Amino acid sequence: EKCSGLKALRVVGCWSLIMIPVRTLLYANGYWGCGFQRDPSLAVDVCVDALFLFDVYLRCFHVAYQRIGANYEDSVIVDRKEIFAHYASLMRSKVELVAAFPWILLLAPFNPPSCAWYAAIRYPHLVRVYVLSLHLDAVRDFLELHGRKLSDRVVSAARLTAAAILLIVFMACYWALLRGDHHQSFASAFFRAIYFAIVT
Repeated sequence: EKCSGLKALRVVGCWSLIMIPVRTLLYANGYWGCGFQRDPSLAVDVCVDALFLFDVYLRCFHVAYQRIGANYEDSVIVDRKEIFAHYASLMRSKVELVAAFPWILLLAPFNPPSCAWYAAIRYPHLVRVYVLSLHLDAVRDFLELHGRKLSDRVVSAARLTAAAILLIVFMACYWALLRGDHHQSFASAFFRAIYFAIVT
């Protein structure tokens, strides 16, 4: 169940990462309007942020960790105060908080004059790449506990593949922005840009 939850987090995390550059293209070229009423995908992104915030909450108070003592004896820490202190001391906690915070809700009361604000406010979530990489390590550790070995080559290949896909999507979106294909459909402009991003 824990592994399934990690898989779900990776899927929704990848969705939000891919939608950051795609939404920039959709807004800039006028394919979509901005705001929660004209862009339903923003509501999906807020739900994704809520899932990651819930994951942060669980790690703060409910996920025990292993501590090795001075004599190399292992102990599992289950006290909530110690769990919180340990998690708060990690770099991971800062990154996950930035990645999970629903920054777009800060724009809701102000009615920003440009759709660019709605696109730009999602860019702090790009640090979620680091979080998803850690989830991949957690999946590997989980499988090893159940007698299934996942080699470092497989993990590295998965990371490189995900990074390549994300990079291609970013390059394609900004290639399409530079071309300014306002008279083409989004699908035509996007897939043409994907082709140029790959071959160039």
